[in-house]
Amino acid sequence: DMSKIEAGHFKLELDAVDIPSIVQGAVRLGRDRAGKKGVIVAIDMDKDLPNARADVRAVRQILLNLLSNAIKFSRTGTEITVHVDVTPDTLKICVADQGVGISEDDLKRVRDPFFQVENEMTRKEQGTGLGLPIVVSLAERMKAGFDLESEAGVGTRATLTLRRAG
Repeated sequence: DMSKIEAGHFKLELDAVDIPSIVQGAVRLGRDRAGKKGVIVAIDMDKDLPNARADVRAVRQILLNLLSNAIKFSRTGTEITVHVDVTPDTLKICVADQGVGISEDDLKRVRDPFFQVENEMTRKEQGTGLGLPIVVSLAERMKAGFDLESEAGVGTRATLTLRRAG
């Protein structure tokens, strides 16, 4: 996917996208893995949300990557929340965890392809270091916003900001 995105071969179709169905589908896919780790995944959103202007495959991929990271780096007994906030112009989808977090120095580099944070969780978990770079690239191609906040030992909060459709 990363090479397709970089080469401009990952075609996006911006359309009116139903965010609740994408969020529910992504969470459903991640819940089994989270449950095996003893991590709870909760959804906090209204059922009747306006559509976003986005590419459905890109939004799904972004959410799956963010949830995968949140599950991977969460400790047993913690919770991941997927929250959707609506403003007059945007829909903000936030994936927040209570995991190991990312240091300030590493936070500057996690968007770089193949960069992986070194900590006790990353040594146990497999990964390529491409999840967040794919998220960033897809968000940029959709002209969406992406923000990543984290504190080592506290957790991470990843927010995708999409324009409302219409």
